[in-house]
Amino acid sequence: MVEMKREKREIPSYIPAPPETLPFFLEKKAYQGASGRVYPLPYTDRLSNTRVQKAYDMITLSNEYIEVELLPELGGKIHGAVHKASGYEFIYRNICIKPAMVGLAGPWVSGGVEFNWPQHHRPTTFMPSEATLQENPDGSKTCWMGEGEPFHHMRGMVGITVYPGSSIVEARAVVYNRTDTPLPFMWWNNLAVRVHKDYKAVFPPDVEWGSDHDRRAVISFPVMKGVYETARPFDYGEGTDATWFSNIKLPTSVMVMRGQSDMDFLGGYDFAADAGTVTVADHHYAVGKKMWTWGDGDFGRAWCANLTDNDDRYIELMTGVYTDNQPDFTYIMPGEMKTFTTVWYPVRQIGPVKNATREAAVSFEHSADTLKTGVISTSVQKNACLRVTLGGAAVYTETVDVDPDHAVLRTIRLPAAAQDTDICVELVSRQNEVLVRYRPTPAGCRQKPKARTIPPRPAEVKSTEELYLHGAHLEQYKHHTYRPEDYYLEALRRDPDDLRCNHAMGRSMMEKGDFTAAGACLDKAIARLKWRNDNPADPEPIYQKARLARLRGRTDEAYQLFADASWQFGWRSACLYEMACIDCCRGERRSAIEHLKQSLETNVHHFAARTLLGYLTGSCETVAGVLESAPQDSFARYALWLMGKGEVPPFICGRPQDVTDAALDFMRAGLYREASRVLDSCTKPDQLLLYYKAYVTGTEAKHMDLTLCFPNRLEDIAVLKAFDRDWEAQYLL
Repeated sequence: MVEMKREKREIPSYIPAPPETLPFFLEKKAYQGASGRVYPLPYTDRLSNTRVQKAYDMITLSNEYIEVELLPELGGKIHGAVHKASGYEFIYRNICIKPAMVGLAGPWVSGGVEFNWPQHHRPTTFMPSEATLQENPDGSKTCWMGEGEPFHHMRGMVGITVYPGSSIVEARAVVYNRTDTPLPFMWWNNLAVRVHKDYKAVFPPDVEWGSDHDRRAVISFPVMKGVYETARPFDYGEGTDATWFSNIKLPTSVMVMRGQSDMDFLGGYDFAADAGTVTVADHHYAVGKKMWTWGDGDFGRAWCANLTDNDDRYIELMTGVYTDNQPDFTYIMPGEMKTFTTVWYPVRQIGPVKNATREAAVSFEHSADTLKTGVISTSVQKNACLRVTLGGAAVYTETVDVDPDHAVLRTIRLPAAAQDTDICVELVSRQNEVLVRYRPTPAGCRQKPKARTIPPRPAEVKSTEELYLHGAHLEQYKHHTYRPEDYYLEALRRDPDDLRCNHAMGRSMMEKGDFTAAGACLDKAIARLKWRNDNPADPEPIYQKARLARLRGRTDEAYQLFADASWQFGWRSACLYEMACIDCCRGERRSAIEHLKQSLETNVHHFAARTLLGYLTGSCETVAGVLESAPQDSFARYALWLMGKGEVPPFICGRPQDVTDAALDFMRAGLYREASRVLDSCTKPDQLLLYYKAYVTGTEAKHMDLTLCFPNRLEDIAVLKAFDRDWEAQYLL
C-alpha cells in the first residue's frame, strides 16, 4: 500500500534577500560551460547568515520499503529518500535549506534529486513549481511537479511515483515545446548521496574514459592516469581510482560520453553502512553519466559548510537524458513532446553493483577459482532462479527468494581456468523473465574520445561549410563568449547567398526582434533553397518565413507559406496547427477542425492542437486526454474551465507568465473573448498582463508597479507597440 501525504513541514532555513528589482542583462556570463544569461529571471545576489524555521509544502510518498520526501517549493525536487528496513538514506536529505550562490539566478541548495532543464542547473531551481497529486489504478501514487519555463516558454514536469510492493522511486519526465520554433534543451537528474572515506561511486564496468565540462579534457576512468587538464589541472600519477570519494582532492567533474557505455545504471556504495544507491535509465536516451565532487580537501569542506550545518559531505551522481555533457543540448521541435523515465532504489549487503535493471541488481567478484555474487530485487521474487553459466553451460543453479529487504549472497567455486568474460550470472523470475544479468566485457574496447577544441577565428576558417558548422555548434550549445553570428556573417561575406547561413541569420535576427533583417536573410535562404528544386527536402526556411509573417501580422502570407512548408512530414504537424489557428481567425472553423485532425495524424502529442480541436468541437474528453499525458498543461486546463469543466489551480492563476502564455494560445486562434477571460483569472497580474488585457479588449491599459515585469516573448512586441504613446509600454519594449 502506498501512502501520500501533503503537509507543511518546518525546516531550518537561511532565507535569501528579495531579488533585484531591475533586470540583469548579463550577456557574456559563463555558466556550466554555456551562456549564463539571466534575463528574464529576477536575480538574487544577497544571501543570509540568519537561521530561521520555515514551513515548506512537503509531499511524502511511502510504502512498506521506502519513504520519499518532495519539495515543490524549491524547483520541484526530491528532498530525500530512506530505505525503511535499514534506515539507510539512499537519496541524501540535507538537514537544512542553506543556499549558496551556485544557481544561474543566484541561490541553490544541495541534496536530494534536482531535475535540471532546459539547461544546467535548472534556472528556476530556487523558485516554486506546481505540485499535482494523482492516485493511479494500480495502487501507485504520483506527485507531478512542473513549470512553464521562463526562457523559451516550453513546459516541463516530472512525475514522482511510488508503487505498492516496490522499492523504486520512479521519475517520469514530460517535456514539450509549446512554441512555434525548434529549441535546444538538456535534462539532467542530479542525485546527491552522502559520502565519507568508505564511499565508492559505482560506474558501469564497461566505462573506460571520462571528460570534463564541454569535453575540454579527457582522461582514463575510473582509474585516472596522468594529468586531468581541466580548469583545475591535477596529476593522478600512475593511476588513482577516482570512484573512491577520498581519492579526489579538488572540485572535479567526470562525465561519460555518448557511446562509452552500453549499460543502463549508475550508483554508489557505502561500505560503512553496507548499503548503496542505484540509478537505472535506458542508456540509448539517458546517455549521460556524471560524478561531481567538491573534493576531499579544505576547499571541499569549506564549500559543504556553505551548504549545510552538520558537516555532511556529498557527491552528485547524475544522469543526462538526450545529453552527455554540460553543455550538450539537443533540439526539440515545435509541438514535440519527449518523455523518459529514471528510477532510483536502495541496495544492501551485496557490495558494489556490476549491473542493475528496474527489477534487480547484481554484484560480481571473481578471483582465482572463486566467484562471489549477490542479488537484490526491487519487489518480492519467490522461487526465482540464481544461475551461473560458464561458456554458456550452467555450472550453478539455485531456487531463491529475494526482495528489497533481503539480498541473496553466494560464494561459488569455479574451475581455476575460468575467464571473466566466459562467466555469466543471472537472476530469473519463476515466470522465466530475466530480472538482471551480468557478463564481464573485455577491457580496452573503447577508443579514447577526442577533447573538444576551441573554434578558430572566423577569418581563419577554410570553408563556408565549416563556418556554418562552427556557428551551428555555438548556437546550439549557447556559447557564452563566441558569437555564432560572427561565423555566419563571415560565410555570407564570402557567399552572400549561402543557404544555411542566411537561414541561421534569419532565425537569429527574428529572435532578436529585428524582423526587417530577418526577412532579408530568409528571402535569400529560400531563393537558394529553391534554386534548382521547388520541393525541398527540408523546408524549414519557408516555415521560419511563415513565422515571421505571422509575427508581423501578415496572416495571408503566413498561411500560404505554412501550406508550402507542410508538404514535408517533419514540418507537417506544426504547419497544419498554424494554418488551423489562422482558419479560426478567419472564422473558418470547419477548415480549422480538418487541419487540426490532420496535424494530429502526424503528431498525436501536439497538445495545443488536441486542446484547440477539443475546444472547437466541444469535446471535453479530447481536452482531458491532454491532461492524462501532461497533467499541468495550462492551455488544456483553461480550455476545460471555459467549457465549464474543472478549475484552474490557484498556483497557475497566481503566475502572470503562465496565464499570459495560456491567453496567447487562445489569441493565436483569434479567440479574444476567451483570452480576456483567461487574463481576468490572474490573481497577481503584472503590467505586461494588463497590456495584453487592454490589447484583446481594445481598451485603455491599467497601470501598476513595473517591478519584476520582464517581457521576453516575440509576441510581446506587437502588444507593446500598440501602446506607442504609453511610456511604460515603450520602456518594457
